[in-house]
Amino acid sequence: MCEEQPLTKFPEDFTETTTDNGTHQFTEASKPGTRELHKPALMYYAIFLSVIGSLGNIMTVTALCNSSSLRRQTTTWFTLSLSISDFLFSVIALPFTAFRHAGLTWVKDSSWCQLGPFIYYGSVTCSIITITTITINRYIRIVHFHLYHRVFTYRKTTLVIIGIWILSYGFMIPALLGIWGKFAYIASYKSCYLRADKSGRSPRTMMILLQIIVPVITTIMCYIAILYHVVKARKALRRCQSR
Repeated sequence: MCEEQPLTKFPEDFTETTTDNGTHQFTEASKPGTRELHKPALMYYAIFLSVIGSLGNIMTVTALCNSSSLRRQTTTWFTLSLSISDFLFSVIALPFTAFRHAGLTWVKDSSWCQLGPFIYYGSVTCSIITITTITINRYIRIVHFHLYHRVFTYRKTTLVIIGIWILSYGFMIPALLGIWGKFAYIASYKSCYLRADKSGRSPRTMMILLQIIVPVITTIMCYIAILYHVVKARKALRRCQSR
């Protein structure tokens, strides 16, 4: 006698159907995927981050602008630029993410499909380059302090910040116009992303350079130089104290 096999699924996991000859068949019921089940949570999470990010960056900009002592420091202007970039990300890019998880079909047929990814990629690039520039600022201030006030003047700092914004958003404008890559709706992801145009061209290589390769290499080299300078200065101080 064959042993009865234990049930590994519950009855609600199956759907009962009746065939033409009157027999009943049970097939496994289709269930929404994990991604579909998580969509409401991801939508509310994106909304939460949008609200917190917007308020936090507004408070940061207000605090920095109201402090006369901080306004005289060139690092403050980089922090202001970073806060404004993150504010744009919170106000435009994160709501676009919430719309996507909410399943709003009008997103793919509207200007949001162009503006949302454009602000997303542009603000991320701007934030990363600004953080990298702050690292360079810190490196020159510690390792080459005698050059710091000549390199980071108010005029030069302003020009650097303007250049960061032009570079971050400028290299995405061809994709926005559809002449070097394009922003298009991808059905498998149910959202709008950067993709290659009909000729196979895309600014992805440039984006990887600006967002990953150059910032990572620059940051590592700057902090290795800072660490080396600090260790060397500490050894010199100990030799002076031992005399």
